[in-house]
Amino acid sequence: MIPVLTDIPCKCITNDVSDFAEPPKISNRPPSQITANEGSTLSLCCEAKGSPSISVLWLRDRQYSDSTLAFQENGCLEINPVKHNSDGDYICQARNRFGLAEATTTVTVNKKGCLSSDNSLPYSSIGRTERGN
Repeated sequence: MIPVLTDIPCKCITNDVSDFAEPPKISNRPPSQITANEGSTLSLCCEAKGSPSISVLWLRDRQYSDSTLAFQENGCLEINPVKHNSDGDYICQARNRFGLAEATTTVTVNKKGCLSSDNSLPYSSIGRTERGN
């Protein structure tokens, strides 16, 4: 039995038509973790290569449909605005008939108006005033 290595491109001939067969491979991954402020815009980009041409799809927590996401043809996903419930796992899927490749980004949201356990603001505040005695 001859082992098949899927990471190596191969030449496949079907019906006398020659096609270069290469399963998808993600060439530019989004970060594995990212933190965004509520109300901001977040762009996640994922580039992949393969042959025949590949399709790139974004999922949120393994769901295919989310009306708050804007997909772009260049493989990017835009979340605008980032909402308090936008946190979770965002998965870039690249696929063609020879395979599937995935990259996952975990998004954490700094929520507006939330106080940490020590009652301080979650991030710095310009013009913050201290209460006097």
